[in-house]
Amino acid sequence: MKHDDSHEHSNTQASLAVIEVDLKNAYDGSEYADLERCLLGLPGVTGAHLDRTRGVAHLSYDTAVTTPERLRSYLHQCGYQCDCYHRPGSIAQAGHPRVGIKEHPAREHAGHVTAQAGRVALKGEEHVPMEHGEHAGHSASMVADLLRRFIISVLLSLPLVIFSPIGEKLGLPGMPPFGLSTGLFGFLLATPVVWWGGWPFISAAWRALGLGQVNMMTLIALGILVSYAYSVAASVLLEPAQRPGDQILIMLDGQRIPGLPTTGTQFTISPVDRGEHSLQVVVQDSRGQVVCRTGSVTFHVQQPSIQSPTNPVRPKH
Repeated sequence: MKHDDSHEHSNTQASLAVIEVDLKNAYDGSEYADLERCLLGLPGVTGAHLDRTRGVAHLSYDTAVTTPERLRSYLHQCGYQCDCYHRPGSIAQAGHPRVGIKEHPAREHAGHVTAQAGRVALKGEEHVPMEHGEHAGHSASMVADLLRRFIISVLLSLPLVIFSPIGEKLGLPGMPPFGLSTGLFGFLLATPVVWWGGWPFISAAWRALGLGQVNMMTLIALGILVSYAYSVAASVLLEPAQRPGDQILIMLDGQRIPGLPTTGTQFTISPVDRGEHSLQVVVQDSRGQVVCRTGSVTFHVQQPSIQSPTNPVRPKH
C-alpha cells in the first residue's frame, strides 16, 4: 500500500512543470495582482506567483492539460510581451523554481525519476544554481525606455510653457512660431507627449480592461485622456480658429479686464466684487477689429458673511 502511494505521488510530480515568464511591459503592482488572478484561473495552471521586484512570473502547470506555448499565447493576446524559460521546480516550495544545488533529501523519493520543467533529474544529481537576476524583468532596456519617454516628453512640454499665458507673464513670446495658432501649436506638441510618453499607462489600462479589471493604471489613463480630449476640444475645435495676431479679451460688466493674457483658452479672474456681473469674450484681430464675440453671461458672486449661520467661526454672543 505504501508502495502504491509513493508511485501515485511520483506520477503526480511527473505531470507538473514550472516556467519562468519574463514580463517586458508590466509597470504597476496592481497590474501584477490582476494578472496573477487571471493566470490562476487558466486551465492546467496549478500555481502562479508574480515577483514584483523582478517583473517575472513563476507558473506551475499540469503538462497533461496545457503547455508553455499556450500560456505564452494567452499572455500575448492580453497585450504582454514576454519570454518563457523552463525552470526545475522546487520540491520544498511548490510553484517556485528550484534554487541552489539541491534541496532537502527527505523531500525526495529514492529510486524514482522526476521530470521537472522539461529536465529529467535523478536523485543525487547536482543542479546548476539559478541566479535570480537571470532573465529578470524590469531590465535595463525597460528602465532606459521609460527614461527616454520622460526626457523627450519634458523637452516637448517646455515650448508649451514658453508660448502660453504663463510664458507671456514671464516676458516670453506669447504667440507660437511659424505663424501657428496657439491651439494647433499645443495640439502638435501635446499629442506625442500624451500618446507616446503616456503609452505605458494607457496600454496598461487597456490590458486591465481586457482582463475585466480596473486598477491604478486605469485611473491614471482616464485622467490623461479626459484632460487631453478636453484640451483638443477647447483648443483645436474652436470656430473660427485663432489666427496669429488675434487677441482674446475678457470683458467684465462691459469693460476689458486688464492684466490678463490675450492668448489661450483658460483664464482666471480674481478678485470679483460681490453682486451681479456679466461676462463676455471678444476676439480682435491685429488691427483691433472685432472678429467675433460670445454672448453675455450673467453670474452672481456671494461673499460669506461672518454672521452667517453656516460659518464655523461665527462669533457666539
